[in-house]
Amino acid sequence: MLFRKLSKLVESNNLTQAEFEAINYKLTPQQERLFLYLSEKKSATTIQISRDCSIGNTSETVIRLNRKLEIYNDGRQIVCLIKPHVNQFNQTGVIGHYSFVPLAANDSSRFCV
Repeated sequence: MLFRKLSKLVESNNLTQAEFEAINYKLTPQQERLFLYLSEKKSATTIQISRDCSIGNTSETVIRLNRKLEIYNDGRQIVCLIKPHVNQFNQTGVIGHYSFVPLAANDSSRFCV
């Protein structure tokens, strides 16, 4: 019964599932922007997130968002994979790539740093 009411509320307000979840999880504005962005894009670099979401400290936002996802038993977490990157000066470095992944029941590496 409750599920039907919630579904009608979501549909009547033209909310996507991600938008509804962001409201339900009581996300801060930065967390909401990151949550919606990764829900749509599936994966993004630190630079893309900073530019497109106006988030200065991506890793801190991810840590706090992952805690909320865990509290609400979402079943996902945001992880950060460090990948090689060649900058405009043709120098090699690394950059973080963030994405949602299913949360493993026995996973102890829940937060991206």
